Amino acid sequence: MIAPHTYPYIIVPVILACLTLALSLYWIWWISISLFFFLLSIVFLIFFRDPPRRIQQGIVSPADGTIMDIQVLNDPDIGPAQRVSLFMNLYNVHINRFPLEGTITKMHHRPGGHHPAFTQDSLHNEQLSYLMETPQGTIKIIQIAGTFARRIVPYVTVGQQVQKGEKIGIVRFGSRVDLYLPTGIPLHVTLGERFRAGETLQATQSTPHSLR
Repeated sequence: MIAPHTYPYIIVPVILACLTLALSLYWIWWISISLFFFLLSIVFLIFFRDPPRRIQQGIVSPADGTIMDIQVLNDPDIGPAQRVSLFMNLYNVHINRFPLEGTITKMHHRPGGHHPAFTQDSLHNEQLSYLMETPQGTIKIIQIAGTFARRIVPYVTVGQQVQKGEKIGIVRFGSRVDLYLPTGIPLHVTLGERFRAGETLQATQSTPHSLR
């Protein structure tokens, strides 16, 4: 499957590859240009893939990627919170998913720069945040654009009730996702650990709070 609204990225290079291949009858170097467009379409096909996922129990990861930061802080929206930051490389699936079922109470888009998503400067990048009321309390998810990510495309709206594992949206071409959870929820994540959206168990609501 391919992510919604991304087909032009794949179809246009294919069309250009066919046109330049036809022009190679008149100039042999058009073959190299045709090959470039063909490879570009394959890159986009891989990047915008949308594979099915089995949604696991507990609070699941909102993104494919690597844990780049874990912090306990005071968030203005949910109070004392744990922030888990996931970095998505270009080769990761960039469809994000909700970690819990609940209702979206607020969405806020903030313009910003395009610093590398794996740096602290990325907190000043363009981002789209989602505030949710869930059975585990209020949580927040932030999609953050990276160096090459120039657009965040949401699939949901304010007031919508969503299920765990349902698609949030896509951040194009490399990015970061921050998940804010109440401090009473124990985390079972480590720096550098890799996760898959909707499939990998990220947190539970059973034992006293711990970070490891």
